[in-house]
Amino acid sequence: MVAISDLDHADAPAPPVCPGCGKTNRGGAAFCDGCGKPLTGPVDRTIDAVLPRVARAVMGNLELEPMLREVARACLGAAGAESCTIERWLPATDELVVLAEESVSDWFQGPVAPGTRYALADWPSARVALGGRVGRYTAGDPALSDRERAARAAWRVRAFVDVPILARDQCVGLLELASRDERAFSPDRIASCVELAAYAGLGIERAEAFARERKLAARLQTVAPAATSTAQQLDPDRLLDDLPALIRDAFGSYLVNVFLVDETDGGLIVRANVGYPGPSPVGLRMPQGAGVCGRVAATGETYLVVDVRTDPHYLQGPDLFGTRSELAAPIRVGDRVAGVLDVQSEVPGAFDAEDATALQALAGAVGVAIHNASLFRRVRSDEARLRAILDAVPSPLTVYDEAWRVELANKAVLDLYDSPLPDLTGTPFAEMAGAAAERLLDPPAFFLSPNGCQAATPDAELRFVDPPGTFVRRVTALEVDEQPSGHVVLYQDVTAERTALRAKDEILSVTAHELRTPLTALLGFLDLLAVQIARPEPDLAKIG
Repeated sequence: MVAISDLDHADAPAPPVCPGCGKTNRGGAAFCDGCGKPLTGPVDRTIDAVLPRVARAVMGNLELEPMLREVARACLGAAGAESCTIERWLPATDELVVLAEESVSDWFQGPVAPGTRYALADWPSARVALGGRVGRYTAGDPALSDRERAARAAWRVRAFVDVPILARDQCVGLLELASRDERAFSPDRIASCVELAAYAGLGIERAEAFARERKLAARLQTVAPAATSTAQQLDPDRLLDDLPALIRDAFGSYLVNVFLVDETDGGLIVRANVGYPGPSPVGLRMPQGAGVCGRVAATGETYLVVDVRTDPHYLQGPDLFGTRSELAAPIRVGDRVAGVLDVQSEVPGAFDAEDATALQALAGAVGVAIHNASLFRRVRSDEARLRAILDAVPSPLTVYDEAWRVELANKAVLDLYDSPLPDLTGTPFAEMAGAAAERLLDPPAFFLSPNGCQAATPDAELRFVDPPGTFVRRVTALEVDEQPSGHVVLYQDVTAERTALRAKDEILSVTAHELRTPLTALLGFLDLLAVQIARPEPDLAKIG
């Protein structure tokens, strides 16, 4: 509360002087305090004097209350009012909340604290201005309700004016002027206040836009740790179990539900919860499309309930007698809605568009995390199956990446290389080859190269001396989209084959040696026989 004479603005209008009796009146008075005659001072000069100050306050300040206090001060001078209250309309609760108030020093009612709320049901006359029309009333006006007339009489108000405050062609509040003089508020002064109300609307629009951006930034900053924690969780079950507490801490709501869509019938199942006043609802089902969350799951759009008592989609859950506002956002995994994030408050209008944006962003992060966790689980499952298949292969088998680092290796490889490590994943081939080279008889050149097999991928026969064994190393190059992506190396155990070949060679050698001597003698006898056979028979008659 300030007195007009206390305003220390250089451009404030001078106190009006009555042209009849010469009395200097209080600032902004419409009628002379001495003779009661109208003060005919040029109103245009007054409004022209205050508008620059109001414009500077509106355009140079993003804090709502100080900005609107300047508008209210200007109305005291330009309209001849003794009190000016600027109020914001809250359609959700059908209330007016005081944003700023200024009055003369001897105003009977005293200052009204910002944030004070009035139910419109008690002040029906205000609906005229909320409909876009200026309303001027006197104390005994029949247009007022009995309650309004009694309240004005108690405050000694003899005349008051409600001027609509517009922002983007929508009524957002009221500029209420009051005076103890029933003759106050001539049409030209009211017209001045309509102009000032336009500045108030601009100020409210700018300040609330700034407040929304600031709140959204703060809300996103609050949600960021939850989103980060969610994104890092690769266990789907743990992710959903931890999520409600993270959301409750981020939004300060008393109840948080996480629903998952049942793909068989499209209904919702409570997967996780925090703050439920009764027995745990985890596992409870909701039919497809039922309630606020059912609507969100069906439409895929975030839904904000300012007051559940008036919302047609709200469906009260068991034991949820305290819920007054609700906000739900869809969890999208790819192109489908996989679930719903639901937060509830015990205060009507607890959530706004900025909260909806923040919850939607968090729901998006949850959807990505669920998708990633699902992929991770699938990859782990596929990897486990692949490892089982590899371990079932009796021959040593290794999968390398393009840089010849181990990606997968079966147990037989560990035994072959006599590795002390339980898992060779990530081990460079050169390191494995270097450790195994001393156990090889005549190791191949690429086994001794610092770069391992990066230069070539030859097949080779490896002969181990401890334990003895012979393996044929076969290399198959891998490609993805016609680009090299790695190698598969299979070690074929040919120890038995090589042993059989050596046994055959030994048998043939021994057999050849053992048979060569008697066969030589036999061949000699055969040659003698042949010679004897070839000689002619002697003539026995001549001999005799």
